[in-house]
Amino acid sequence: PGWSVTVLQSAIGLLLGASVYSLVSAWGINDLSYFYVVGIYGACFLSRYLVPFAPAGIGVRELAMVAGFGPFIGVDGAFLVAILHRLVFVLSELALAFASVVLYRDRRIEAQLPEQPKRG
Repeated sequence: PGWSVTVLQSAIGLLLGASVYSLVSAWGINDLSYFYVVGIYGACFLSRYLVPFAPAGIGVRELAMVAGFGPFIGVDGAFLVAILHRLVFVLSELALAFASVVLYRDRRIEAQLPEQPKRG
């Protein structure tokens, strides 16, 4: 795939980390640096691969987020951050899927083969 994919995935990870940081900051916790929150989120994101039978790591990532952020914002706050971020994550995936359908609809129509003449 090359470096472009790596750079793109890194940018996506930093943006997802920014969304978690904004949720954590909503509790007034400013002691945590942006990169610390992104690091916790990165570890939580990778933890979903440890349980292959959980689709998209559902439950695993949230549990890891509660464990990672719980000491700073409390278990209830960390649970709420985990659930809200899952919602943000799913909605962003749906928005990107919808945008790709809309943007590439014309290309798909152009790529279709012309109809064959009917015999008979």
